[in-house]
Order: sequence, then C-alpha cells, then structure tokens
Amino acid sequence: MFRGMIIFLIGLFLITGCSSLEVGYELRSSQGSAEKIAVLPFENFTSDPVAGEKIRRMVIQDLVLRGFFVIESGEVNRALVEKGIINLSLLGSKELKEVGEKLGVRYLIKGGVFSYEIQRFSDVIFPSVAIQVNLIEVSTGRVLRSTYRTEGGPSFKNLYFGMEPEALSEVAKKVVRMALNDLF
Repeated sequence: MFRGMIIFLIGLFLITGCSSLEVGYELRSSQGSAEKIAVLPFENFTSDPVAGEKIRRMVIQDLVLRGFFVIESGEVNRALVEKGIINLSLLGSKELKEVGEKLGVRYLIKGGVFSYEIQRFSDVIFPSVAIQVNLIEVSTGRVLRSTYRTEGGPSFKNLYFGMEPEALSEVAKKVVRMALNDLF
C-alpha cells in the first residue's frame, strides 16, 4: 500500500512537473491562429520626448508575450506616412479603418502617455507613470475597450525609511501590464 502510494506520487510529480500552465488571453481567429494587431505610436504629453515610444515598445513586448502577432512598428509608421497621417490625435474612424486594412490587422492599439517621470516630494523621489490605451476594431473603426492606468507616488518605505524607489522602467512595465489586462 505504502509503495503504491509512493509510485503514484512520483508519477503525479513527473506528469505535472513537466507541464506548464499558461496564464493570459489570446485573441484567436476562427482558424485558431493568433490575431494580428498593430500598435500605433503613443501620443506623448510628457516632458520626456521619447516616453511615447518607450511605452509603445513595452506594449508591443507584452502583446507578443501574450501570443499576439504584432505588426512591426516600422511597418505601422510607414502605413501612417503613406496615408499622410501626421497628427495622431486627429485620427477618426475612417482613417483608423484605412490604416488597419492596409496593415491587414483586425485590431489597433492607440494610446497616450500623460506622465513618465521621476517626481520629488520633499526629500523623497519617486516614479510616476500614467497611460491611456484604446483597443480599436478595424472593421468598424470604433473603440471596443479603453483604460487609463497610473502608478507611482511615494511609498511608505520611501517616506519613512528612505529606501530607493522602484525604477521608472519597472513602474512603466507594471502600468502597461495592468492596462493590457484591462483590455484583454
């Protein structure tokens, strides 16, 4: 009896130890392949001139890790230039549909960066990141989902123990992950 239990537990350990559990959501087409998605340049409302591109690259990385087929950002930029689109804030449903169709995607990601900085409060410094992200359906040009996420501020450890804050890039990755969790 004891020997049988040991063999069962070893077998169970081997079976579960060699498997993996994927957590996340993949947008699948009717053929079962990963959906194509394009990430438009993020509008930048910060004092950091490249904050929008930094967040865009983090969004792309997170989408790839979730199993999406993401169109390369250079192709997206080329499509925008070919369509004569310079100001992203003036994109309407018609232009979004045209760009999405040109890229051959079903969904677009569009967003903005409102804070990407290290702030100071008294003698304490801390990171601050705020982004807004929209998931747009190309066939209709309408926003399916939208989220605004922010993270930062002085923590208890920073204020009372003088500990170093999280790196700005780590806070940004956390905000991107939370925003994409909201969308998918």
